[in-house]
Amino acid sequence: MTDHTQRPLKIPQKYVDYLDRHHVHHLIERMYEEVLTAMPSDPLACLVDFLRRENRNSEVPRILINSYDQDEAMNLAMDLNIQTDAMVLSRHETVYGVTESHADLKERLQDSGGNVTPKLLAEIVARRVKQDDCLRDGWILTGVPQCRDEMLQLQMAGVLPSHVVFISEAAVKRPEPARFQLPRGADAEAKQFARRVRGMLADCGPLARVFYRGEGLRNQVLQFVHSRGRENAPLVLRVLLLGVPGSGRRTQAARIAAKHSLINVRCGDLVRAAIRAGTAEGLAITDFLASNMTPPEELILSLVRQRLSEDDCRSQGWVLHGFPRDSAQAEHLSESDVFPNRVIYLNVPEKVAVARLTSRRYEPASGLVVTLTEDLHLPVEVRHRLRRHPDDDPRRVGVTVARRQAELQGALALLEQDVQEVDGTMTQLEIAEVVEKITVDKLPKFPE
Repeated sequence: MTDHTQRPLKIPQKYVDYLDRHHVHHLIERMYEEVLTAMPSDPLACLVDFLRRENRNSEVPRILINSYDQDEAMNLAMDLNIQTDAMVLSRHETVYGVTESHADLKERLQDSGGNVTPKLLAEIVARRVKQDDCLRDGWILTGVPQCRDEMLQLQMAGVLPSHVVFISEAAVKRPEPARFQLPRGADAEAKQFARRVRGMLADCGPLARVFYRGEGLRNQVLQFVHSRGRENAPLVLRVLLLGVPGSGRRTQAARIAAKHSLINVRCGDLVRAAIRAGTAEGLAITDFLASNMTPPEELILSLVRQRLSEDDCRSQGWVLHGFPRDSAQAEHLSESDVFPNRVIYLNVPEKVAVARLTSRRYEPASGLVVTLTEDLHLPVEVRHRLRRHPDDDPRRVGVTVARRQAELQGALALLEQDVQEVDGTMTQLEIAEVVEKITVDKLPKFPE
């Protein structure tokens, strides 16, 4: 429990780890959402029913898709269905199906002369998405919303989509401060749709996005609906960076550590520090290396666990790279009490990694490491002192990268459910942007 003799009060780390490992914060957040959207007369019974669901710990997809071309919206919905197994609903079929099975809604529709008002539409959709199949598998609704009033009425009825997708042909932008004019010409309808989308975006929440028709639309939408937005839980980041030598792990680890005040933990540095300090682990590693033998996984894991269990790593979080290298080390790490909550794999082809390593140079006086392919802004005297490390010899690098790539595949297979892959051939800034998004956002909901 907390120590009441010290201020500020701190929750013991084992409790924080437990909450994080079992997603308790996320579960409580979903319980609040369930009660506030349903507003049942018996909240306790509602929560009991919620906790009995098989998918209570995972968010099912709740997606609205609206497009100027409704056939295109339905095609995208069917693609998402293949990915998520969510129920696909169209505006017309939902209105017809629900009103036919609910006499009160059918009577109201007849009284309005067949006109589906925003309020009536919201009630119809709310009844459909609260049926068992939608609660269990999620839903994808096309053709909604058509206007701002429909979006607001859906929210008031407790229909809270996780993602809202608009597909437009015309640019969605703020209208110029001139006299209002209705769009004219062959593309008038497309422009009118874009204007309505512009008015709805502010009320759709942070996970609403406009996509434009063209090449790559399907992949862009699929990637978007896998995203989950910012993590709301009080999270202590524990980031594991995987990749072969030359993939840029050290560079990205330094960026993450500086941005989020994490402890930068490199396995090689831990081994060298233990050898210099003459610790029991360091002496054991020295004996193995002197005999041309590889130190056992348990010995390396012991160093990693000791470092990650120290107070600074526990309280600030950490970014680990250089471990694990293979499936055996990954298995030992997954079974330990120091587990990552973000696993990022920098995927780089062997040829690219070899090219980077063979063009790497270091400056002996300062230890500065640079790549000759970069746009270097160094003094002339520093450039003259640059040297190639013996380990970066072209004849050795190719063999090392190929071996490490083969070993790493076992670790990736073991950690498959948690790994987020990043294209390591992009520029450093582009990689940093993707890594930052993975770091601060919730993990994806559906397997890619």
